[in-house]
Amino acid sequence: MRWRVAALRVATPSWRAPIRFALFVSAMVLIAAAWGLVGQAIGVQPGNAHVLPNHYPTSVALILVPVWAVATGWGVTAHHRRRNYRQRTTGGARPEPDAAARGTARP
Repeated sequence: MRWRVAALRVATPSWRAPIRFALFVSAMVLIAAAWGLVGQAIGVQPGNAHVLPNHYPTSVALILVPVWAVATGWGVTAHHRRRNYRQRTTGGARPEPDAAARGTARP
């Protein structure tokens, strides 16, 4: 749980949803393909190539590459939309964050 929070704190708000989506889909794919990935590393039935005829690492990569490509496109689009919206609403200048937002406020 702590690593999830740390990973999302580093990401800007426009990138958080795409990263969550890609991490969730990646976890589901890896869980579904776990037996095939483990089976590739050990000899399930030596001499019988038809038990695991697929090369699972390649197949998992072929699934995860488009997932992360979609997430990257989504993140770039969201980042540009957020930046353009901020420029339209502030007249091109970024507003100066107050001391509370920076975390330097004194009680």
